[in-house]
Amino acid sequence: LAVIDFSISPSLSNALDILRSTAALLVVLNHLGEGLFLFDKDLDLFNLFAFQILYLGHHSVMVLFVVSGFLIGRSAIQSVSRGGGKIFDYAIDRGARIYVVLIPALLIGFVSDQILMHVATGPEFDYVSPRLGLFVFLGNLFGLQTHFVPTFGSNGPLWSLACELWYYFMFPAFLIMLFGKSMRSRLLAMMGLLTALCIASDEILLYAPIWCLGVLCWLPGRSLIPKWLAWSILGGFLSSANNEYLWAHGWGYLCLLYT
Repeated sequence: LAVIDFSISPSLSNALDILRSTAALLVVLNHLGEGLFLFDKDLDLFNLFAFQILYLGHHSVMVLFVVSGFLIGRSAIQSVSRGGGKIFDYAIDRGARIYVVLIPALLIGFVSDQILMHVATGPEFDYVSPRLGLFVFLGNLFGLQTHFVPTFGSNGPLWSLACELWYYFMFPAFLIMLFGKSMRSRLLAMMGLLTALCIASDEILLYAPIWCLGVLCWLPGRSLIPKWLAWSILGGFLSSANNEYLWAHGWGYLCLLYT
């Protein structure tokens, strides 16, 4: 761990900011598109393009997971390698990062759902009320949604925040288990990691390797592929990410060209 260069150049920092901002915008557009986009069997090229943009939300979350692994994994490795108070500082930083956003999101969601239930009618909103209890609130506060409790109210995107919370804990626990300075710390970290693996939902564990891809980006001493090729692969992934779903409905690019 000591031989890895964890420095981030200004150009890399700017690229990460652009990548995160774009991915976050696509997530917002995805949730907006779910309420506005109407499927049409006669999908033209413009609507096909609009569909691809509006429905990149889930794939953009995967991009955000990789960026999170790259940045938070770096912080975890540095904290564990320095030991002592640095691990405590890491825990404080990560807790602040999560709860500064999560607590307001839960409160705003509660208020907006109360308004929704008063102004909206129809059975499609019946699921909201049972999800607004104190037990569900506390479960979401501690990252237990999607396993022990549902996401709070109508705020389905909270599933991804649960993933982040568990990765922030599980990765440093894994590092301490391997590189801890004492046998006691290694045993405690192993117990904590095994407990987390038992508690975390299958969905959280499923996406953990994607988060870890960001960590692995620190290992090569040099770029494995040229930058232009890396950005091209990312662009190709995002532009074709929904095509499998489109094909299933006869709307894929090849189907459009064939017709």
